[in-house]
Order: sequence, then structure tokens, then C-alpha cells
Amino acid sequence: MNELKKKEKIIETHNKNCQAEIRNLNAKVIALDQLRTKQESETYEIESGLEKLRRRVQKMSGITNEEEQRRIEKRALHTLCHSGR
Repeated sequence: MNELKKKEKIIETHNKNCQAEIRNLNAKVIALDQLRTKQESETYEIESGLEKLRRRVQKMSGITNEEEQRRIEKRALHTLCHSGR
């Protein structure tokens, strides 16, 4: 009987240690998830800023995208059509 009590205590101690380890691992997972979310947000902000800079550089160097090109052509056509009146 005494031997069974010892084994029970060993198992209970092991069980408590495992539960503590699980809590610690869960805390690490939460911390890593928060870090990942923060890094994703920072990456998005950086990429957004880079895209804005690319557009500014393109605009400053005279490069236009298709939408801007159509708008410019439409404005030029409008100017040509109305300048003859």
C-alpha cells in the first residue's frame, strides 16, 4: 500500500509539472501570436508606404499608369475639341 502511495505521488507531481509546462507553452504561443500580428501590421504599413513612394516617383518621372493615361488623353481630347470653337 505504501508503494502505491509513492507511485501516486510521483504521478501527481508529474501531472502537475506537465500542466505547468502546458501553461507556459500556451503563454509562449500567445506571445508569439501577438508578435506575429504586430509584425504583419508593420509589414503592411511599410509596403503601403513603399507603394505610395513608388507612385510619387513614377509621377515625378513622368510615368503614368493606364488610368492616369486615359484621364490625360480624355482631357487633351476635350481641350482639342473645344479649342476650335
